[in-house]
Amino acid sequence: SINDSFIPSEMIIAINNEIRKNISESEASDLLVWYESDYGKAITKAEEDATSADAYQEMIKASETLLADNNRLKFVKKLDRLLNATDLTMEIQENTLIDIL
Repeated sequence: SINDSFIPSEMIIAINNEIRKNISESEASDLLVWYESDYGKAITKAEEDATSADAYQEMIKASETLLADNNRLKFVKKLDRLLNATDLTMEIQENTLIDIL
């Protein structure tokens, strides 16, 4: 079960190890300063708010209007291709599932 597979202390250790391998102490310090800045706090709060059930319902309501905007849709598709965002998101979800199982 997921309760047996997801052990928070092991996840923290794994995340810590990945961070140590991929960013320097100086970069980590810079990130912490940014997260504590007004912009960092505002963006973090916006991200948290965007994951609420109410935000999801608002997104569903707005989707019809947004999808009807061809210029915006073309821009988003181009941005997705440039950032490889969809593939990256799918890879993260796949790896998470593999790690859990």
